[in-house]
Amino acid sequence: FQKWGQGTWGMLPAMGFLWVSMYSLVHGSGKLGLDYWVARIVKKRRALRAGLVTAAVALLLIPLSSCGGVATVSIEPQQEFVLGEQANHGFKAKLTNLTNKVVPIKVVDKESGQQTQGFGLAARGTTTVYINRFEKVLIQNPNEVEIKVRAKLNKGVEGMRYQALPAQ
Repeated sequence: FQKWGQGTWGMLPAMGFLWVSMYSLVHGSGKLGLDYWVARIVKKRRALRAGLVTAAVALLLIPLSSCGGVATVSIEPQQEFVLGEQANHGFKAKLTNLTNKVVPIKVVDKESGQQTQGFGLAARGTTTVYINRFEKVLIQNPNEVEIKVRAKLNKGVEGMRYQALPAQ
């Protein structure tokens, strides 16, 4: 700002220093800088300690990252829960019935609506369902009371919603 009133030619050297400083701030000095050599020496000393810390953190995070999530789904009477309607990849769902009623599970083709798998999830029972990218899961409640199902997914799944049971 000291050169501000001197026009473009007067400000040019200051602008050059500004741009070089901004470039160094963003990109760093690389192998020519003192910080590179200091960090290299410190890195060798801390490598073992850092490796142990990284391994411990990775062991803690791997189970969390491989899990798509666990959710308990409450389904009102005469409703069904649609799972994986917009998913563009296959997934695995471990379903646990938390009620004393049999829960009908249907796996249907997304385009044709044709059932590809179907079974009754026993009261307090657990099963694992494998779904390909062209299918979705329908967890149905034809009962007169609310039911609860726990779903543990191996990865994130897009497209979940409730809808009324189709007329039989």
